[in-house]
Amino acid sequence: MKDKPSIQRTTLAALLLIGYRRQQFFLVRGQLDAPITPVRWLGYSKTEPWTRFGLHWSIYITLGTLTFLVIAGRPSLATVQAALPYLPAALLLATMNAFSEELTYRASWRRAVSSGPGSSISGRTWRSSASWRSAQ
Repeated sequence: MKDKPSIQRTTLAALLLIGYRRQQFFLVRGQLDAPITPVRWLGYSKTEPWTRFGLHWSIYITLGTLTFLVIAGRPSLATVQAALPYLPAALLLATMNAFSEELTYRASWRRAVSSGPGSSISGRTWRSSASWRSAQ
């Protein structure tokens, strides 16, 4: 199996050779304070910025994961203290992995499906999600 960084470099090189600019394959900062669409079953009945929504859900998911790990693993306090120095490296690696997966599985495909017939926002989102799912 090919190394992930080489796949990323190949994807970036191919997109650049085709003539796309990095803005065209979504390697730019978006509108971070864009409003979310209300989803009542998740407890969000009104619009709010993605920044607030993302912060809330990152806290919920982190607490849920930690709760599961503590209950299932029952680590001693010494083990937790020994692991704390590795937390910055783990966060850095998680960030790099998120970027890698976004580039490999979503950003390049989004540009390819965002133009042409049926290129509405919902159509693009659906095709992007479908291509991302099939890549995994």
